[in-house]
Amino acid sequence: MKKSSLGKRKTERFDLELPASVSVAKSGDAQDLVQLLTRDICSQGAFLNTRAPLPEGTQVNLRLMVPLDHIPELKGRQSQIQASGTVVRSHDNGMAIQFDLGYQLLPIRPHFFIHVTGKNKLLNELLTRHVTAELGMRADHGPMEKLAKRAEEENSTTYLALVDYLDIRAGLPLSELEEAIGVKGAQCVVALFNAQRDQVIADSALRHGARGIFFADDSLDHVARGLEAISKGELWYAREVLTRGLQREIDPESSPAIPDPLTRKEKEILGAVAAGSTNKEIAEQLFISVHTVKTHLYNVYRKINASNRLQATLWATKNLQL
Repeated sequence: MKKSSLGKRKTERFDLELPASVSVAKSGDAQDLVQLLTRDICSQGAFLNTRAPLPEGTQVNLRLMVPLDHIPELKGRQSQIQASGTVVRSHDNGMAIQFDLGYQLLPIRPHFFIHVTGKNKLLNELLTRHVTAELGMRADHGPMEKLAKRAEEENSTTYLALVDYLDIRAGLPLSELEEAIGVKGAQCVVALFNAQRDQVIADSALRHGARGIFFADDSLDHVARGLEAISKGELWYAREVLTRGLQREIDPESSPAIPDPLTRKEKEILGAVAAGSTNKEIAEQLFISVHTVKTHLYNVYRKINASNRLQATLWATKNLQL
């Protein structure tokens, strides 16, 4: 471990040389959070370039997010560490923080990519930056075609298309949203943001398969919590919206009559859908093409009067007998 000529350096030199993202907050003040990027980091501390350094001796809480792209099997994921520390040096251009013992390694993020799309470029960029900083997830913004191109190049990732509701209101039907996104060969889910706080809008979003909805008056922190929940496979709706949705699906009087029985192959595919399998995974399981899977799903949706995977899954949990 090298030391400076003044003998003040108490930690090993910062030598990780990876673009780590560090969130810093004064101890006891979780709201006073600063997001900084650095390559000067090691197992014992970090040097952060900032024009507003904290005084020496300040106790801080930190969250470090280190990309693991240099490990092929973990490409796209981030190692997350929560730690506390002390500012041991403070200069005009930055501060050195020494980590306390007992830092906590958090679970590695799964392959999950958020794509923000809408006509308001400033809002899209702000939301993308906040998601990246707060959740450590990969995110980008731009037209839907940009997401489709990325999915072609990297089809092992789960994609969340976060769509501005104003674009939906302007003429793109919810029922055509998944087709408009154009992601093939990868699992893609949809959520809406910037919506009016309206029961009808929320009910419609759930009915058409959106995994969540965020309103124009929601805080960025609220949106971040919702996106984290969606990344874990959860739905992000108010409880009363989910209750109404389930009641519509399980109420015997409102359950759709089935004009034609499902074939055995259709039942197998519907069961796989209910288990969360993608079209590609179903094709591999049943040794058929993805096109054949889509054809069977079209027939299944028509027979059970469903318009998306969520409706089909809810129907299957109540009616399907393999």
